[in-house]
Amino acid sequence: LESDEALVVEGKMPNCTFANLVLWNRFLQTLDYAHRTVSLNRKQMKIEEDGSYRIVLSPKRPPGEVNWIDTEGRNQGTMFWRFFLVEENVATPSAKVVKMDELFQV
Repeated sequence: LESDEALVVEGKMPNCTFANLVLWNRFLQTLDYAHRTVSLNRKQMKIEEDGSYRIVLSPKRPPGEVNWIDTEGRNQGTMFWRFFLVEENVATPSAKVVKMDELFQV
């Protein structure tokens, strides 16, 4: 990602006991979880009644965005999903790069 871009991830959350999305660096280490929001679990996410979600990965939190993960300004890394005790197939989420200006429009 460039400094003026964000990654928007959209999908449908499966029925499961636990799910989370966490960001890792190139050495497969979790980013600074002690001081930044670098992961979201199922309980932290706003999930719509139909199970759909939208998560924004960016260096700055867009206004009103609940499902936000801080990239720490990094332009690359790994997103790692974990699902425990899944009751159905996990659908592959979609991801698209957008300009930050689009997210900051209210």
